[in-house]
Amino acid sequence: MSDVLKFIVALAACIVVMLVIRNYGLALYTVPDDSLQPMLSKGQRVLVNKLERSRLKQGDAVVFGNDGATTAGRVVAVPGDTVSIDSVQFLIPTHCQADFDCDYCRLYLVETGHQQVLVPAGTVVGTVLRWRKDKQTE
Repeated sequence: MSDVLKFIVALAACIVVMLVIRNYGLALYTVPDDSLQPMLSKGQRVLVNKLERSRLKQGDAVVFGNDGATTAGRVVAVPGDTVSIDSVQFLIPTHCQADFDCDYCRLYLVETGHQQVLVPAGTVVGTVLRWRKDKQTE
C-alpha cells in the first residue's frame, strides 16, 4: 500500500473515532449566561460527560435540553426527595407508574440560576466534568 493511501486510511479512522467520541462520549459546551455564577460564568467552556447522566446526585452540574437548545444547571433534588414550594411539600417521583421505569419518568429539580425547573432524565445531555477559568473571569 502506498504512503498516500495509508495516510488517507489513518485520517479517516481518526475522523470516525473523533465523531464517535463527540456524539456518544464527551462534548464541549459554552455557558450562555451568568445565571450559574460563581460555579460557571458566561463564555466558559466546560467538558460534558454524555455517558454519566443516569446517576445524578445533588450538587452535580448538568447540561440539559431538547432540540439543540441546551441549558446548564445544578441538581437541587433527585427522585425520592421532598421539596417545599410556598410551604407546600411535594415528593419528586421515582417512577411514573409501578410497572415502568423510563428515562422520561425520572425527574430532577435543577436550578438554572434564575429559576428551578423539573428536568426529565431523558433530556439530560450529561454532567459537567471540568471547567476552566478563562483569563477574563479570574
